[in-house]
Amino acid sequence: MGGCRAQIIGVTGSVGKTTTKDFIATLLEGTLKVGKTYLNYNTKLTYPITLLNRTGEEDVLVVELGMSEPGDIGRLIQMAAPDVAVVTKIAYAHGAYFERGMVDIAKYKAEIFSHPKTKKCIFYQGLHAYPESISAMHGTKVSFSLEDRTADYFLSQEYDVDEGGVRAYRLDPPYKQTHLLHNFLAAVSVARQMGVSWDEIHRQVPKLRLPSMRFEQSEIGGVLFINDAYNANPDSMKAALSHLPEPKEGGKRIAVLGMMADMGESHAFFHREVGHFAQKYVDHLLVLGDEASPLYEAFQEVQKPAEQYDRFEALAGRLKSLMRPG
Repeated sequence: MGGCRAQIIGVTGSVGKTTTKDFIATLLEGTLKVGKTYLNYNTKLTYPITLLNRTGEEDVLVVELGMSEPGDIGRLIQMAAPDVAVVTKIAYAHGAYFERGMVDIAKYKAEIFSHPKTKKCIFYQGLHAYPESISAMHGTKVSFSLEDRTADYFLSQEYDVDEGGVRAYRLDPPYKQTHLLHNFLAAVSVARQMGVSWDEIHRQVPKLRLPSMRFEQSEIGGVLFINDAYNANPDSMKAALSHLPEPKEGGKRIAVLGMMADMGESHAFFHREVGHFAQKYVDHLLVLGDEASPLYEAFQEVQKPAEQYDRFEALAGRLKSLMRPG
């Protein structure tokens, strides 16, 4: 990164990296010149594209760091280490490649904090459950949470939370889904650590936009389509399912679900778990592929409508026959 004066803000986590990266960039753009990762170019092959395509005029470069296997984050920060490192929620993504499951996922995600250049470590409060990850932080520690008021930044759905001398500021994010509020709070935490005023954050909030295929909503012929198909792990699927809007009177919620990749030996367990979770939110389930059979089987257990297809064309045809306005 020779000759680049920009501070680097690096974002990793199992879910919400791209959304958080885009939210951070938007909140900072009111006061700073900002560059950011194109789409989700976050691997050792695509991360350098962001670094090479910078203009050199940026005050801040907001970058996304992805991890499929142990050591990926460590290799990325050798190319360009962040001044400010951010970890969103940790979940069982690519779990097949991590011997100790969540413990190792958290450990290797925390490599983003390990470079001496990194002076601020921003993370969701739940990371305290993984002491190895916390011990990797050498800079100032800043936590955020939707559940734990002891975090440095806490987002409450209630208006009057100014208690015990804690200062509250009212913001009105355009998204109310819990997983998106998590990403929003992470971005607010970064903006505040970068010296952006609360009033400036407030001015930028209406400009927030979701990346494509993240809970995208469009209504066609009275049918509401929700495209949350960018990627999948148990946490992200549960988040999407639990925030499906209520159908109109007489309507129903149809879910089209496929396989979650890289689940390893726990493949069947996690698919069945998501299937059980979906029972509460979905009226009719369409499943694609043999690998996703446990989703279908979970619905059969409670005799809710579910069908499994091997061919996409057959599933699409069935979906068209099921859809009604509402």
